[in-house]
Amino acid sequence: MKDIPLAPDMRSEEAARIILRRLLQVIRINEAHLPQDRDTEILHDFRVAIRRTRSALRQMKKVFPVKIADRFGKDFSFVGNLSNELRDLDVHLQREAPYKAMLPPGLHCDIDPLFDYIREKRAKAFREFLRRFGTRKYKRIFRNWDLFLNGPHRDSAPSSNANLPVVMLARKRIYKKYRGILKDGNEILDNTEDGKLHRLRIECKELRYLLEFFSDLFPRKKIRGPIGQLKKLQDILGEFNDFRVQEQHLQDIAGELAGTGSLSERTGAAIGSLVKAMERERRTVKKAFAKTFSGYASASNQKVFRELFNPGIEFD
Repeated sequence: MKDIPLAPDMRSEEAARIILRRLLQVIRINEAHLPQDRDTEILHDFRVAIRRTRSALRQMKKVFPVKIADRFGKDFSFVGNLSNELRDLDVHLQREAPYKAMLPPGLHCDIDPLFDYIREKRAKAFREFLRRFGTRKYKRIFRNWDLFLNGPHRDSAPSSNANLPVVMLARKRIYKKYRGILKDGNEILDNTEDGKLHRLRIECKELRYLLEFFSDLFPRKKIRGPIGQLKKLQDILGEFNDFRVQEQHLQDIAGELAGTGSLSERTGAAIGSLVKAMERERRTVKKAFAKTFSGYASASNQKVFRELFNPGIEFD
């Protein structure tokens, strides 16, 4: 996502609208190409813009009235969920070659029926996605969202952070999120539960979005380091979560395939071998978390965050 031009003294509400309008442009650009199903990355970019929109509404607290932020947050949750199954199936198909590489050579052909079934399932999921994509509810959500962002503003009392200079809001939200990640990450070092790693991944993603939204407000050279450290941590957490989700999803799909009566013994063995290989990889990634997190939580990185983002003031 390209830098969003913001001025430090800009009202937070105005800045938020600029950010959300940019995201709406990205959604619309990708939305126009979705029915042709030419490239799975179009769906991915569409979904990321939806997630960023939801994150912006959550993180820019008290910039918009709570009822409005909650309402559109639920709307975009609905839109994002429309393509969950389609994206999961796309990921499996994109990783067909890496999956096979994780298996003994003698099982490569035996797992082909799984991917044939996934392709059939994906075709059905895409047709269902297009149907939901064209519903009145979907169209109404974006019509209302466009009106909210670009239509005349109502003459109602602004929310408590609406008139705050955006640089103050940015520092507060970024620093608070960073401190929360440090706290949660240190707790995970003592007890590395899968659920905690999943939640930390979401927190890191939201911090990344905040840094991207507001990057134009801070010195480019100084902000590059924190973003780079965060990317490394995100890569580890994302890889761990991918293995965790894919293991379960593959087991579910194997159960469906067995239910059709077309799961051979050899294909079942190949799927079982793949799931075990994923479990081993997930454990390896889990062990690498501590080293990666120590770099993110280093004294030098904490110093950069304090200098760039510590707001030095308190507000809601």
